[in-house]
Amino acid sequence: MKILYMSWFSSGEGSKIHAQEFTHAMEQLDHEVITKDLSIKKHNPSPGSTHTRKEQAPSSNLKNYLKELKSLVMVFIRFIRLIGYINKYKPERLIYRYSIYDISGMLAAKLFRIPIIYEINGSIEYERDIANKFYIKRFVKTSEKYIFKHASLLLLVSEELKRYFGSKSYNMDHVLVVPNGVDIRKFNQPQPLPERLAQLKQAWSSKKVIGFMGSLKSWHGAERIIDLLPELIQKDQDVRYLIIGDGDQRGVINDKITQSKLQDYVYITGFQDYTIIPSLLDIMDIAVAPYQHIDFFHFSPLKVMEYMAKGKPVIAPALGQCKDLIAKDHGILLQENNQEALKHALLKLIMDPDQAMEMGKRGQRYIREHYTWEQNARRIEQALQENKRRVSNG
Repeated sequence: MKILYMSWFSSGEGSKIHAQEFTHAMEQLDHEVITKDLSIKKHNPSPGSTHTRKEQAPSSNLKNYLKELKSLVMVFIRFIRLIGYINKYKPERLIYRYSIYDISGMLAAKLFRIPIIYEINGSIEYERDIANKFYIKRFVKTSEKYIFKHASLLLLVSEELKRYFGSKSYNMDHVLVVPNGVDIRKFNQPQPLPERLAQLKQAWSSKKVIGFMGSLKSWHGAERIIDLLPELIQKDQDVRYLIIGDGDQRGVINDKITQSKLQDYVYITGFQDYTIIPSLLDIMDIAVAPYQHIDFFHFSPLKVMEYMAKGKPVIAPALGQCKDLIAKDHGILLQENNQEALKHALLKLIMDPDQAMEMGKRGQRYIREHYTWEQNARRIEQALQENKRRVSNG
C-alpha cells in the first residue's frame, strides 16, 4: 500500500521519534511510505546544543489573534502542499498528524476521495488551557468534531484520550488506541558515544546513576531530582544524576545545580542524536519519569517505554499509561506524587541494586511482549485493511 504520511519529522521532540519509528515499522511490513513534514521551517537541534527560553511578557489581544491567524493560514498552506503531493505521488492512503485548527488533510482527502487516517496524540484544547495560552476555542472544537465525524480512522495514543474525546460527544466509531512503542532491534544495537560522553560513561561506571531523558518542560519534573540530590548523596556518595535532553527549564535546573553546589554530581547532555540514546541509557542504573501532578494525564510516555526496553527500573507517578506500564513490578509507582514518596522510592532502589535489576528485567520482557512499533504497525495495517474492505463494500 502506498501511504502519504504528514507529521512532525523535524520537531526535535517525541513527536519526531514517533513519526520516524512508525514509518520504519510500516516499511518493514512492505508498505511504501512517503513522508512529508508538517513544518515549513526545519528544526534540527545539533547534538549537545542547549535551548532556553526567556520569560515573555503577556501578549496583547491583538498579538494573540495575529498568532492564531498565522496558524489558520498554515492550514491553507498545508492544503495547497497536500494537493501537490497527492497529484505527484498518487497515494492510496493519507495519514495525517493533527495540529491546531488543521482540517487540511480532511479537505484534501475529500477532494481526491482518498481514505484518511488522523493521528491525534493529545488534546490541544487541554494543553493550551493548562499552559494558559490563548486559542480560538470555537475553531478548535469545530475542527476536531469535523475530523472525528469524517475521518476513515483516528489513531489515539491512550485510553485516557479516548475517554476525553468521548466525553465531548464526538463520533468515536472509527477510533483505534495505539500507544507509543520501541524498536527492540535498535535498542539492542548500541552505537559508539562521542568522546566526552564515552568519558562520562567510564567515569561513572562505578557510580549509582539516576537518569532522566526527555525535554525539560516544567511538567516533566526533571528538577525534582535536583531538589532531592543533597539528601541522596548524604546516604550514598556514589549517587549521580544524568539528564539526557534540553528545553525551557534548562536555566532553572542549572541555577539549582549551582546553588546546591552539585556540579560534580549532575551532567546534562543537551540534545542528542536518537541513534545514541540506547548507549546513553546504558549509563543509568535507575530511570525516572517524575511528572508533576496532572489531572488529565493522556499522554503515551515514550521515555518510560524506552527506559524499560533497556532493562532499567522506572520510578514514575501513578498517572495515566504509567500505571499500565509499571504496574507489574517493573519499577515503583508513586501513589502519592510528592517529594517524600519520590525520595523513598529512589533510596529503595539505590540501596537494593539487585531488586532494581530484577525490576528492570521484568519490565524489559513486558515491553518486548506488548509495546513495540512492529506490533503497532500490524494493528494499524489490520485496521487499514478493514477500512478498505468497508469502503469497497460501500
